[in-house]
Amino acid sequence: MQRQQELKQQGVELYVLVAPDSHTIYSEYLPDYLHQQPAVSRLDRLKQEVAKTDLHFTDLRDTLRIAKRSHVVYYQTDTHWNEYGTLVGCATLLKAVKQNRLSLPPVRLSNYRIEKQQRGVSGDLINMLMLQDRYPTDRFCYAIKPVPNYMGRQVSVVLDKETALPSTRFMGAGSDKLLLIGDSFSEGMMQYLAGYFHESYFVRDSKLDRSLVKTEHPAIVVIEIVERNISQLARF
Repeated sequence: MQRQQELKQQGVELYVLVAPDSHTIYSEYLPDYLHQQPAVSRLDRLKQEVAKTDLHFTDLRDTLRIAKRSHVVYYQTDTHWNEYGTLVGCATLLKAVKQNRLSLPPVRLSNYRIEKQQRGVSGDLINMLMLQDRYPTDRFCYAIKPVPNYMGRQVSVVLDKETALPSTRFMGAGSDKLLLIGDSFSEGMMQYLAGYFHESYFVRDSKLDRSLVKTEHPAIVVIEIVERNISQLARF
């Protein structure tokens, strides 16, 4: 909460977004012996503690479970959410931001062109299990693009000298500046968020650099982290 207070003193709103693990959303496909899990997860405990504060905290589990009734929201051969799951996560985050930023444009799925494709990609699970020959690709995937009015324009990519991970800057039609610090789940979020802000800077990192906030002067900071790494939030 100290970091939240520091940002608030600078006029910056902080949001925390947790991307659920794939087995959290699709627990019905786990082996029976893995269903013997605690009734209260680490994410549940975190959410209970955050509820005692005024931190903007977005828990996507229920939203994604509803979305999966009509769409696949995670890759079947990968640990990450797919394009549609990413879009659901972004839309939920944007709606949370809009509650405090009324100038944010309306958030609707109709702002995106969604096309279901019959051939997907081969993901990290396949590679870890060495099943490339047996299960080469997902059964299908989605091709999703914002309509022109909500499409951000990428203007630069900077690679970190130590990690070689990219930081990407976009310009858009909105009125605020966004700084998003995230992991690999955030990579697909850029194209869905950038059009809602005047400027967006997406940084792949596991910490929030104070000097970066001072340099960028964002109105909104989002920390995105996958559920299995939520203990790392203590380092932000």
